[in-house]
Amino acid sequence: GVQTYALPILTRRFYRHDAAPRRRWAVFSLAALAVLGVAAWMAPTVLVLTSLRDRPLEALFAGIDGSISSGSARWDWIRGIEFRDVILRDRAGNAAALVPRVVIDRGLALLAVSPRDLGTVRLVAPEVLVEVRGGGSSLEDILAPWLAGFATPAVGSPRFDLEVVDAAVELVDRERHDAWRVSELMAAGSVRADGTLAGWTVAGRVRH
Repeated sequence: GVQTYALPILTRRFYRHDAAPRRRWAVFSLAALAVLGVAAWMAPTVLVLTSLRDRPLEALFAGIDGSISSGSARWDWIRGIEFRDVILRDRAGNAAALVPRVVIDRGLALLAVSPRDLGTVRLVAPEVLVEVRGGGSSLEDILAPWLAGFATPAVGSPRFDLEVVDAAVELVDRERHDAWRVSELMAAGSVRADGTLAGWTVAGRVRH
């Protein structure tokens, strides 16, 4: 009778001894997953404090004959992306445009799934200085190589709806000693993947 009950008792003791490490491993795994989840969720908040903040802008405007940078940014997985104090410069480092706020309504999650569809991009209160001359302008010099990239089907280009709110554009013709200022500029339309524009409306005040 003693030998008959010995095996079940030893089996139960072995099971109890073996179950404890498994429970500890399960708890550790869940804790590790929770830490990784929090780290992934907080990653955008940390990345905008590093030099990686301007990488999306540099990628979007890759090919310009100049540079683009921001003063700060807010990234979010769901609610969208915002850059502040964005400056477009020519190759000599002169500022050609300042945009206090650039808002992209798509979050990082949607952009990761469809990086070429930016949704709606809103430029809030931009200020642009353009030097006009015969056959071109300073702004065209900066953007011409970038716009030429839209014609490359192999690479593909982003498509988005663009909204410009309360912009101011200074047009200076140094050859003729002339200047125009466009203020309270509002514009809206679509930029297609091939670089063409569609459905644009523009309004503003012009002063000579």
